[in-house]
Amino acid sequence: MLRKFISLCFLLFLTFSATAGKLEKGYAALQRYDYFRAKSFFEAEYEQRPLGAAYGLGLIHARKDNPFHSFTRAHAFVQRAAEALKRTSPKEKARLKRFGVSDSAVLALMKQVEEGAYEAARKTDDVAAWNRFLSEYTDAPQYAEARSRRNRLAYEGAVQANTWQSYKAFVERYPDAEQVERAQGAYEELLFTALTAAKTIPAYESFIASYPSSPYRGQAEDALYNLSTPQRSIAQYHAFLKKYPQNRNVSGAWENIYKLYTSEYTPDKIAQFFLDFPDFPNKEAVSLDLQLSVTAYYPVRHNGRFGFADSSGRIMIPADFDWVDEFSEGLAAAGKGEKSGYINKAGKTAVPFQYEEAEAFRKGYALVKRNGRYGLIDRTGAEVIPAVYDEIYEFSEGRALVVKNDKCGYADRNGELVIPCTYEKAGDFAGGMAYVVQNDLYGFIDREGRTLIEPQFDWVENFQLGVARVRKEKSFGLLRNDGALLLPCEYTFIGEFSEGLALAAKDELCGFVDRKGRLVVPLTYEYDALTAKESHFKNGRARVKLKDKFGFIDSTGKTILPRDYEGLHYPSEGLTAVMRKGKWGFIDEKQKLRVDFQYEYAWPFSEGRARVKKDGQIGFINTAGKTAVPFAYEEASDFKKGLSLVKQNGKSGLIDKDNNVLLPCAYDKIEFMTPLLVRLEKDNKWGYYHLLRCEFVWKEEGFATAP
Repeated sequence: MLRKFISLCFLLFLTFSATAGKLEKGYAALQRYDYFRAKSFFEAEYEQRPLGAAYGLGLIHARKDNPFHSFTRAHAFVQRAAEALKRTSPKEKARLKRFGVSDSAVLALMKQVEEGAYEAARKTDDVAAWNRFLSEYTDAPQYAEARSRRNRLAYEGAVQANTWQSYKAFVERYPDAEQVERAQGAYEELLFTALTAAKTIPAYESFIASYPSSPYRGQAEDALYNLSTPQRSIAQYHAFLKKYPQNRNVSGAWENIYKLYTSEYTPDKIAQFFLDFPDFPNKEAVSLDLQLSVTAYYPVRHNGRFGFADSSGRIMIPADFDWVDEFSEGLAAAGKGEKSGYINKAGKTAVPFQYEEAEAFRKGYALVKRNGRYGLIDRTGAEVIPAVYDEIYEFSEGRALVVKNDKCGYADRNGELVIPCTYEKAGDFAGGMAYVVQNDLYGFIDREGRTLIEPQFDWVENFQLGVARVRKEKSFGLLRNDGALLLPCEYTFIGEFSEGLALAAKDELCGFVDRKGRLVVPLTYEYDALTAKESHFKNGRARVKLKDKFGFIDSTGKTILPRDYEGLHYPSEGLTAVMRKGKWGFIDEKQKLRVDFQYEYAWPFSEGRARVKKDGQIGFINTAGKTAVPFAYEEASDFKKGLSLVKQNGKSGLIDKDNNVLLPCAYDKIEFMTPLLVRLEKDNKWGYYHLLRCEFVWKEEGFATAP
């Protein structure tokens, strides 16, 4: 197009070329492609005739077939030409039309230069090229597109470098780019990651001090919280509060201190918390807990959903749960849908509903199941032992027995597996030792997993007062905790120690040994399965058998009750149940018969009453041998606090020691909640009955009251 334009100009100039001025000579030279002379003429005439000269220079620099080609210079001269249009007289404009110079020509050249410069930047397609275009062509129609492309390339460069510095530079250089928000986010994240890579307390402290407004300040504060409280102890939480009073976890630290301090959830402990931590911010919650800790809660059911009521029957927690467990240590396990969690007595969620199973809290810990594996949490909800095990047992001496892939090991209170799961079987720690099994043989390890006694036994028990029963090749012995055998493994049976002595049997004879392995009562008495179960020292006497007759001996082996009886119970309330000729009666401490031999069976006295059986039915007698409760029951329990659970026709009832019926035998189950409150179950419905007031405090809809 430029060549056609120049050819036209050349034809116009042929008639006056001899008399033409510098501007005319410049256009003539341009037509001959004599760019050097044309440029020289235009530059010389620029001050006198700026429109024509600037336009001509623009044409030269716009052309690519000369050494002066430069869109930058072309653009500069076209801009000057555009400015000159405003100052050029109509007469001059008319003269310049002969050379093709006009408003539309200047605009056309401007458009052509802008398009050429844009195309050149597009071919180079790097940030520097686009920046040059944008700095020079601020009014070009391609400006917005060029800026968008430049921003994309710059952002891609920042992403490729992927450093906080690269993103920061992008944000600072291109604040209006559409990628700024993403770049700012990446900058903040990488800055936080880089400056806290050491994951130490000083690193996080420094980050917070240097970048207090960072969106990752919260994460830094959380990291400080976790690093400062690795054992999750009260002392660590309190030290954290003093050191970081502005940390966002302050309220959580206080809450954890309170939960850990009051893990037993007793009124005394809660009240003491006020004294030990007077600066606790939420005193109202503690006051409420103090009140609730002395309030008994009982599960209730309504329309198939579960909640809690107090001892007066008032609903304290609405029946909004699929199931509930009883409160233990101030928390109750409950279920919603397929998830289990824990609530407090205020009815609020104490541990989120995120588990498949949840058991009651014991000694400050609870067993939970998640993703098919078990873990242990404390009252704060923190996983003390992660949920990665097949089984977990309670802590004993700072170690919890764990099972994974059918192998046993031990975890500490920090959740660390301090003794790997390599044992076939294991027991709790006692006295710094625990038994373990390898290759079906029992031995002992210490709390660090070091072997103290090599596996060599068929069976062992935990040490008690430095002594443990062991079995080897089906024979029993006594082992001292230093590994020495006090008694060789040559006994048929050794019973548990009671009052310092244990039954020891060899073949069909038995006696008693002490904790030093000495045989203090010779093997002179008959041994059988019943003897193994019921022969132990109690109140200075032990039951022994000889020639199928029972009697008592003292700890020296001296007879204190002759072996004259076919059956014998330990004394209770001054009387001893004995059997002769298949019938039971009672003798006193002087061996005088106080209750005739007339019963099919007799149990020891409890609260002045003894269960006895006659004609297949159970009743009670007093210490004088008189019938206090008729023989009318299939089953009965010993009296406790003046009450006995009895059964007739498979149904349960409740009587007192004078056979006054407090509850008729009409219930499927009776369970004592307190000495005066019982839970009654009948036809899969239940209610709570107050024995003193003789009334139901609460009962489920449809519960049929017994006649």
